[in-house]
Amino acid sequence: AVSAIIAAEAMRRLPRMRCYGPYPRNTRFGDFRVSHDGDLGELVARDAFLHAGSTRSTPPDPSALGRIAGYGSSPIVAYKGEGIYFLDKVRPGLWRLEVYPDAVPVRDPFEPPSPDKVVTRAISRAWPMTLDLPDLGDRFTVQPVTAAKPQAGRAVAGRIVVTPGIYVLSAGGAVDLAELPAKLGFLSFGEYHAPPLDTLPVAVVPLLPPTLLAGRDAELRARVVAETAPDSVVLFARGTGSDYHGQTMRPAGAYEYAATLPAAGLKEGPQNVVIAVFQGGTTTTFPGGVPRAPTAWNYSSRTSWTLDVVDPRSPLRLFDASIDAERLAFTRIGDAGRRGLFRIGLSPTTGRPVFRFALPVDSNGWSPPDYTASLVIADRIRARQETIAGAAAVRLRLRGLGHRQMLHITLMEDDGTSWSKALVVDSAWNEPVVPLADFTMSRGVKLPQGFPGQWNYWVGPAEGRGGSGARPRLDRVERLQFSLRREAGGRLPHDGYGLELEWLTMELGKDVAP
Repeated sequence: AVSAIIAAEAMRRLPRMRCYGPYPRNTRFGDFRVSHDGDLGELVARDAFLHAGSTRSTPPDPSALGRIAGYGSSPIVAYKGEGIYFLDKVRPGLWRLEVYPDAVPVRDPFEPPSPDKVVTRAISRAWPMTLDLPDLGDRFTVQPVTAAKPQAGRAVAGRIVVTPGIYVLSAGGAVDLAELPAKLGFLSFGEYHAPPLDTLPVAVVPLLPPTLLAGRDAELRARVVAETAPDSVVLFARGTGSDYHGQTMRPAGAYEYAATLPAAGLKEGPQNVVIAVFQGGTTTTFPGGVPRAPTAWNYSSRTSWTLDVVDPRSPLRLFDASIDAERLAFTRIGDAGRRGLFRIGLSPTTGRPVFRFALPVDSNGWSPPDYTASLVIADRIRARQETIAGAAAVRLRLRGLGHRQMLHITLMEDDGTSWSKALVVDSAWNEPVVPLADFTMSRGVKLPQGFPGQWNYWVGPAEGRGGSGARPRLDRVERLQFSLRREAGGRLPHDGYGLELEWLTMELGKDVAP
C-alpha cells in the first residue's frame, strides 16, 4: 500500500520521458529509490518522507517535513509494529498521527484466491513508537482522537505506545480537539477506515532454510501470528530415531521468533522440526495444531517440518522434478495462455518423477521463438554460502524427446546478469556434467511476465558487469532457467522438441570430472 502511495508521488513529481540510465543506476530517480536487497521503496524529499520498508535514509531537512508515511522504521520514526502509519503536520509543533493495524502474512499470497481465505491477517496490538521531529521535541503530548475514552499522555524521550487509531501530537501540551481543523486535505480530521480485524486461531508460519549444514550452528525462524503475544515459543527438533529436544525461541521482530540449534546435534540426515506455542495455560504444537507438547507421553502426531542436514561439500540440488515443477514460472503463450505447459511422468529406469518440457505448437504449426521455465533458487543458494564459491560444475539427469535437441541452461543473478550454456541432448537417459567455466554471459528471461503482451521479456547484464575474466557470482544466483528455442524458419521434429528432466545439482567442494 505504501509502495502505491510512493508510485503516485513519482507520477506527480517526475518529468515525463526522463531516462535514469541502466540497472542498477536507475534504482535512484529524482528523490526516489528502490532497493531489491533492502526490500524497500522510498521518497526522500524536503517536504515528504515516504518509505515502504525500514530505511536508514535521512530527510535533507527534517524541520521542513510536512508529511510522513511509513512501513517499518527510519531515523525519524522507530516503530515495532507491522502496520502503516501516517504523520501530517497541522502547524509547527502540532502533528496528526494515524496508525493502522498490523498486517501479518499467514498464508502464501500466490495460492488460488477465495473470498473466505485470509492470507494477511489484521491484528490490533499496542506497540512502542519513538519520534525524532525537531518541532515536537522529546516530551510532546499525545492525545487519542478515535479512542472510546481519550486520555492524554506524554512522550518519554520521544517514545509513546500506540494502538491503531488517530492521535494528536503537540509540543505545547494538550490542545482543544474541537478547535482543530475540520479537514486535513481530503480527509476529515477524525476520519479513520481500518480494516475489520480477523478472528483466526493461532498460526505458525515457518521461515526455515531448505537445508542445514552438518556440524554447524543453525538459526531457525518462524512467524507466530496471534492476537496477543504468546507466553513462550519453543522449537523442538529431532533426528531420525531420536527424541525431540527443545530450544526456547527468542523474539526477533513483531511476530517473528528465532532459535539456534547447536552444531553438536546436527548430524547428516533428515531433521524433524515442530514448534510449540504456550499461551494462557494452553499448548499448541505446529504444523499439526496438536493441543499438547511433543514431549508429552500421549503426543502421537507424525506431522513435522523436515529439513535435510547435509555435508557442506555435498551436491546442492537446484531442481528436483518431484517438488519443483509446480513452482516454475513459464513463458506465457499469448495473453489467453496464462499457465505453463508441462507434464510430470515417471522415469522408466529410476521410477522417480520427471519433468516433461516441450516447445508448444498450436494447430497451425506456430510455436514461440523461446519457451522458458524459471525457478527461484535463492534460498537454496543462501543455505550453502559456506562452499558455494568452490562450485565446479552442474550435473543433471535428462533425455531429449528426439535426437540432437538443445536445452539452454541459465543461472540468473539477483541483478539480472545471466550466464548460459547450450546443451545438446539425445533420446537416451544421460547424466552430463557441465563445468561452470563453460557458462558464458548472456541474457535471461523476466518471469513471471508483464501483462498484457510480450513486453520487457529479455533482461541483459547489469551495468558494469562483463569484460575479460568475468565469472558468475554464485553466491548471488537467484534463478535457474531452462529454455527451448526454435530457429527462425526451422521445422520441428514430428515427435516434438523438448526433454524430460529428473534433477539438476551443483557440485560443491570437490573435483568433478566431466
